[in-house]
Amino acid sequence: MWQTIITFLIIGLALLYIGKKVHHQIRRAIDPTQNTSCGCGSSCTGCTETSCKTNK
Repeated sequence: MWQTIITFLIIGLALLYIGKKVHHQIRRAIDPTQNTSCGCGSSCTGCTETSCKTNK
């Protein structure tokens, strides 16, 4: 019984991860100028401090 529950949890987490990736790819395909790979709290170069302040 526990094996079944753990299996469903692992499969569910994998589906959530894949769904999130697909969602970001679709959003990026619709609007290529939108940077969905990082947020304002990360250290990527696509998000400047001024754009973070205007988006909040």
